[in-house]
Formats: sequence, structure tokens, C-alpha cells
Amino acid sequence: MPPGAVIYSSRAPIGHIAIAANSLCTSQGFKSLVPLAGLVPEYAYYALIFLTPAIRSRASGTTFKEISGRELGQVLIPLPPTAEQTRIAELADRLLSSLDRLCRREP
Repeated sequence: MPPGAVIYSSRAPIGHIAIAANSLCTSQGFKSLVPLAGLVPEYAYYALIFLTPAIRSRASGTTFKEISGRELGQVLIPLPPTAEQTRIAELADRLLSSLDRLCRREP
């Protein structure tokens, strides 16, 4: 996967997410999204966090739940204009940073 790919764990557990900083390889336990023009990776990251409960509800399996590529492909990510995606991702970053500081009780 190229840098900027959004890596999503698809089993055991479903929903761990990262954005690749470098080229990397994954296993069958991941679904990797290479954002095309018009999709900001950081926005996709936060959208997938928000959508993970719906994604988990589509999972199947007996030993452990897994989301198939077909099922994940049925999940729609709202796609505002690129500038709005950037604003949403930046706001989420700021809010989560503030929350982290509050949890650590930093000034």
C-alpha cells in the first residue's frame, strides 16, 4: 500500500484504523483503502471511526467476526467537498487533542 492508504482491521478485532506513513504490506486481516482524488485520507480515517459500529453489524463468522470486502464495499462514506473534508478532519484532530490533554489533566 502506498503512503496515505487508510488501513482498517477487518477481523479480530474489527475497526482498528491507521493511515500509512510509508509504503507497507498488510495481511488478510485488513482492508486497505487507497484514497482517490477527492477523498482526504484523514477524513476517511474519522469517517471509518464513526461508521465502525455499522460495519461491525455487517460482520459474520463463528470463531471471530470478520467484515468481507463485499460487505465493507456496501458501507457509504459521506463525501463532502475536499475543503470541507479537510476542515472536518482538522476539527476532529483538535477536539481529540483537547480531550487527550483533559484526560491527562494538562493545562
